Amino acid sequence: RLVFVSVKNAQPKRKVAIPVPDAGSWEAFISVICSKLKLSGVETLELAATGEHIVRLSQLQDIDEVHVTPASRDGPSSTGLPGTGGGGAG
Repeated sequence: RLVFVSVKNAQPKRKVAIPVPDAGSWEAFISVICSKLKLSGVETLELAATGEHIVRLSQLQDIDEVHVTPASRDGPSSTGLPGTGGGGAG
């Protein structure tokens, strides 16, 4: 599976293709996103088409377009997403 990820509301919009590992971890997937988009962390991921919040790899389908909200520079550099140790409602 391959998804296209861009920073939400970024101008100019830069979209990168990220492979979704079948047996990989959520943390590793987030790490690849941060590396490709040069982010210190991720606050939220959502499907571009519906706005649905993504909290696990199984929610992603091939060629989904995903928007990422970067973590604030003042906050922790880890994700605030459920299941990542950062807390949050799910």
